[in-house]
Amino acid sequence: MHRKALIAIAVGSILGATLTSAYADQQPAAAPRQDDPQQATPNAAAAQGAATAGRADRGGDAKDQRDVVRDQRDIRADRKDMQADRKDIQADRKDIAQDRADIRADQGSASRLCGAA
Repeated sequence: MHRKALIAIAVGSILGATLTSAYADQQPAAAPRQDDPQQATPNAAAAQGAATAGRADRGGDAKDQRDVVRDQRDIRADRKDMQADRKDIQADRKDIAQDRADIRADQGSASRLCGAA
């Protein structure tokens, strides 16, 4: 495999793992049911901890967003490179087929020359 293809696979794997968890974090919390008294009164310490963690994560979220944008740009570039590589491979295969045909023709000429002597 080409280096660029391996990079594209690695970036895709990273994005798949990262984006899946990022979208899971953005899901809205379930609303407390009114018939369950334990869910109706949230734990104040847990709410405080979540708010603090949310503030601390904002800087990391912005960095993650920049990384995702860069990764998406890299993926687009890698896809273009892969398309160019595929075209090169097709041209190489045509050249190989032509070279094999030339070899067969040369071998036929050589055997005719040796047989005529």
